[in-house]
Amino acid sequence: MFGNQMLLKLGSAVNVPIEDNYCDLVLSLGVIEHYRLKEDLEKSVKEIYRILKPGGIAVIMVPNRISFGVIDRIIQQIFGKWDYGYQKELTPKQLEKIIKKSGFSVIKYKITNLIVVPGVRKNFRFRVIRTFDTFLKKIVNDCGFYLYTYSKK
Repeated sequence: MFGNQMLLKLGSAVNVPIEDNYCDLVLSLGVIEHYRLKEDLEKSVKEIYRILKPGGIAVIMVPNRISFGVIDRIIQQIFGKWDYGYQKELTPKQLEKIIKKSGFSVIKYKITNLIVVPGVRKNFRFRVIRTFDTFLKKIVNDCGFYLYTYSKK
């Protein structure tokens, strides 16, 4: 929220129903990784760029490919327990390439195990993933469950 105005609209991420150069800030938290087609993933990031004002900020979060969360997803899919449809985790370099291709400059990225969904931290599987990711991060710096990018138009 900037000033005293906030705009919430429902629509497709590949065809956002907002005019060009309208938003100061756009959040995309756990959305773009669910597109099967690379073109749709890229189009959704281009839409974020389109609706941002010059100098506007985009915060994009996806599951990080360098995480034990990937192994957990594959196991859940094998046993028919995965409830989130198609998902493609991305590395920092993959996401940065998509963001820059859309016209953004990437200010920074951050990898974290922090989750904002209530109740999930108490989930045993998530605690195991977080433990493995925390240990592996000592060896591989880009390890962690979530990949956040902060980009500027």
